[in-house]
Amino acid sequence: EVVEKRGHKPGSASIPIVFTKEFENISKTREAVTLLEKIGLDQELERIYCRPRVRCGKLRWRGRRLRRRVGPLIVVSNHGTNVAKAASGIPGVDVKTPDKLSIMDLAPGGVPGRLTVWTLPALEKIVERVRKYVAE
Repeated sequence: EVVEKRGHKPGSASIPIVFTKEFENISKTREAVTLLEKIGLDQELERIYCRPRVRCGKLRWRGRRLRRRVGPLIVVSNHGTNVAKAASGIPGVDVKTPDKLSIMDLAPGGVPGRLTVWTLPALEKIVERVRKYVAE
């Protein structure tokens, strides 16, 4: 409910979305898009591929002319993976590692509920990170 309330359209995809390690080997943007469509995120991709809106006022003069929609966040184990480069070609999609993940990535603009796609190695790194603070 929180993800849909934020404006994302997960469609038939069940949340949370977790992929195996093979997802990190995708090397082309087209392959990443077709995989996201297969799991049911086709409405979300239509939403973010929609035409960007032109801002009004002085922002246009200052190089912030277009306003794009925020798409899903993909969390991978390290930034050297192939999918990091492939998914960066999709507008509105951000790729982060568990080390660099912040609250502003999970709740852009202060609104929680961003649609997030996880990989198993990334979740394992997050569990290790949390264990370090819980053990103390």
